[in-house]
Parts: sequence; C-alpha cells; structure tokens
Amino acid sequence: MSKSQLPLPELKRYLKEASQPELITLIMDCYKMNDEVKKYFQMKLRPEETLTQLYEEAKRTIAYEFYPERGMPKMRLAQAKKAISEFSKLTDDFPKQIDLMLFYVEQGVSFTNDYGDIDERFYNSMASVYSQVVRKLIDHDDVELYYYFHPRIEAAVHETSGCGWGFHDDLAYEYYELVDHFGVLNQVVEGK
Repeated sequence: MSKSQLPLPELKRYLKEASQPELITLIMDCYKMNDEVKKYFQMKLRPEETLTQLYEEAKRTIAYEFYPERGMPKMRLAQAKKAISEFSKLTDDFPKQIDLMLFYVEQGVSFTNDYGDIDERFYNSMASVYSQVVRKLIDHDDVELYYYFHPRIEAAVHETSGCGWGFHDDLAYEYYELVDHFGVLNQVVEGK
C-alpha cells in the first residue's frame, strides 16, 4: 500500500462515525464517479437484469477483439481478458464465468483457424485461459457442470490439431487432466 492510500481501518472508523446523510452522499458521489461502482450497485439492486447485461457486454467485448463488425480485428487479448475479469469480480455466477472463458478460447481457436498461424504470445494466452477453465472445473468438482461444458472443451482440442507453437498439445494435456479427474473415458483423436 502506498503512503497516500487510506488504510482500511481508518476508512472503517470514518464510516462508523459518519451520519446516515453523510454516508448516502458519499455513496452517491462514488456511484457518480466510477463505472465499476455503478455496476456493483446495479448487481446488488437488480441482480437478474444486470447479470444478463454484464454477461452480454463481456461477450460482445471478447468477440469484438477477434471478429469486429467493421474493420480489422484488434486482437487486444488484454481487453478481452479484462472483460472476463470484470464480470467475475461483479458476479458469482460460476457457469457464466466458465462460459466467457471458453468463449475467449473458442474465439482464439476460430481466429487462428481462419487466419493461420499467429504467434507464441497469442497461443500462450489461449492455453492459459483454457487451463484456468480446467482448474476451476476440477476445483468446483461438479460433474453436471463438467458434462455441460465438455463438448466445447473437447471441441477446442480437436479444432487446434493443426496449430503451431504446441498449442494443441497444451490443450490436450489439460483436457486429459480434466477427463481423468471426472473419470470419464473420452478420447481425443489427434488430427480430428
């Protein structure tokens, strides 16, 4: 923590001593100044509507980086991953978090299949997010969720069979760990 940053205990003490009107003014000011605070309160006050809105917004952001409606792809992987991160911070909807992460990987796989070999950084990013999906599903240990996402997880491996930089191998390794964890006898045939 930098010296200019207010320590949490000091903030807590201030908030406890503040009157209700002061707290309301403080919260309103924070709401007006910060988009993340707005989204946070929207999530608290209108959870269903906001969840759908945030999910669709994140999905559009990811898709835009790979396949914009106009112009050339930006491929700002950090922007796409940030959309997933922000969604995950604001919601605890685990299936939608996994869905967005898989969508990111699927967009990357489609992009490389459409446009050819990219670069190591690109493949490392895709493999890293795919690995996070696998780790989260293993940690969550929900077999129904595994079966729900399994076709997409498996398809990503199949669709990378011709990719360079060890991309296919990285995904296949993670995939088999996931399959082994859930004790499911699925096979990924190389090159299909």
